[in-house]
Amino acid sequence: MLNSIHKLISEVYESSITEKNAKISALQSQINPHFLYNTLNIMKSISRVKGVEEVAEISEALSDLFKYSMKDLDKEVTLLEEINHIENYMRIQQHRFRNRYRLQVNMTEQVKQASIPKLMIQPLVENAVNHGLKDIQENGLVTITAFQKEQTIYITVIDNGAGISEDKLQLLNRQLNRKIIETNDSGVGLTNVSQRLRLMYGARYQLQVVSKENEGTKVTIQLPFNRKGSK
Repeated sequence: MLNSIHKLISEVYESSITEKNAKISALQSQINPHFLYNTLNIMKSISRVKGVEEVAEISEALSDLFKYSMKDLDKEVTLLEEINHIENYMRIQQHRFRNRYRLQVNMTEQVKQASIPKLMIQPLVENAVNHGLKDIQENGLVTITAFQKEQTIYITVIDNGAGISEDKLQLLNRQLNRKIIETNDSGVGLTNVSQRLRLMYGARYQLQVVSKENEGTKVTIQLPFNRKGSK
């Protein structure tokens, strides 16, 4: 009994420290949002006046991206809101890389208003772009699929990129299944998402990565299905 109590206290303490560290990291990365928004709006306006529509589009997408990602980090959003944010991110990347890859979204109508943690899917898409598709010169594809089955929402992010070797894949999945995850520059995307989901849902979530070299990677998240505002 005493050992169980000590174990529970230790797990609660470690969970609290992990959550605080994640929030500190997020706060340290913030800059004054009003200055940023105003600057981007000025850039957008000048670009439209000068007829440089591409710069105006990038400025608008970047402004919307920062507005979404720099406040209320603990907030839950609808799946549709998260997808809109990802579309802004991909719009910028498509301008940057001259349409080397594109985004495809398949989701059923009933899951558009599903409640999910803010910035849960975007890091997975960013991971696909920065790692899976980094060497692709054309026809790169990131596909997001979401559907409901009974009381669970299934969300997958698939890329047709380089894939992950079997050894690295096993190591990654072992790391994602640990209760306390040590984040570093090479694993911020997936490990941060797994850590946040564990803090919010405990044993009620699943995150799995399957991959094959030269064929691509698939990340699947399972969460309890809730409509935004229904809690």
